[in-house]
Amino acid sequence: DILSTAEKEYLVRHELENIRALENEKAIPGYPRILLYEGQSIFAACVHYNLLQQLFPLHDEDVLRKLGHKWYLSLFKKQPFEEIREYFGESIALYFQFLGYYTYALIVPMVLGFLQLCLAPENIALFCIINVLWASVFMELWRMKCSELAFVWGTIGMASSLDEPRPNYNGVMGIDHVTGRLQPQCPRWKTQLKMYTVSIPLVILCMILAFFVMLISFWVEEQLRGSPDCPQWLYLAPSVAYAALIYLMNMVYRRFANNLTEWENHRTQSQFDRHRVTKLVLFEFVNNFMSLFYIAFIYQDMDMLRSQLATLLIISQAINNFQEALLPLILQYYSSKMAQLKKRNSSKKWQMPSSSVDVQELSGDDPRILQA
Repeated sequence: DILSTAEKEYLVRHELENIRALENEKAIPGYPRILLYEGQSIFAACVHYNLLQQLFPLHDEDVLRKLGHKWYLSLFKKQPFEEIREYFGESIALYFQFLGYYTYALIVPMVLGFLQLCLAPENIALFCIINVLWASVFMELWRMKCSELAFVWGTIGMASSLDEPRPNYNGVMGIDHVTGRLQPQCPRWKTQLKMYTVSIPLVILCMILAFFVMLISFWVEEQLRGSPDCPQWLYLAPSVAYAALIYLMNMVYRRFANNLTEWENHRTQSQFDRHRVTKLVLFEFVNNFMSLFYIAFIYQDMDMLRSQLATLLIISQAINNFQEALLPLILQYYSSKMAQLKKRNSSKKWQMPSSSVDVQELSGDDPRILQA
């Protein structure tokens, strides 16, 4: 085939998302209360008003089975990144490229950590400096790897100002001065006004709230440690609860950031992604790591810092592993059981016992049976 599976799916989705309302189309057909404006994506409106719950392509079972044997069923072989890209697309392939690249890169600090633990366990400062240098080198090498992948995959020009407007981009239909095509138009100053007067203050407020949640956690832990009747294991309860709360706050904020960026009405998908990622980085840095900086530079308690870091890493890794490894298996098992139950109930529904129907049974030598 000339086009890969991912490219075919992208073209179909692109055409669906760019079915836009004309000047005389004021509402979604069959739903006169759901109004449309000229140039609005009908598909995006149907998703927004829950007329469409989900849109996803069906899997090609044969291709997926072959890919599985080369990928997750072979533990000690190189991941088939090119086949992953052809089937799932560049974004999914880049995610697994990063996981593989990062896993191999972690061998360096792992070996140095063991050496430091065996030879000089008290010399922590040197190991920290080595980690900082390793992280800097890794980021530069990964940037070079991304440039290489973008060149090989042909995605260098994807984040361009000439991109077509997003499906949810609100604007009045007009002739674009660059492309000469009929596209929705909206002044850029309206988006910037929303960003500087509403979005930035709200993001700063969320960061302040996350900081206060951290202070409350520390205050509760201090109260427990000051109580002589408190058992030893209960000292870790605030840190464990705070680690779980970090995960929940990240989930809520990601949805909030997505809606806020959607409201800002950015023209292209690359602009939308860039501003959304900026919001996420600012908040999640404060939410995830501010407690470590606070303990290191305000409390200056190395034992408390070590305990806090271990608690955050263990709880976050446990939640992530459950979400990525166990939860899909549980959902798959539940869906298969529900499908079997529905199939069994439907078969019982249509199988009606002969005793419930008051019809005389014909014998085998009946003329009507013989004629049939």
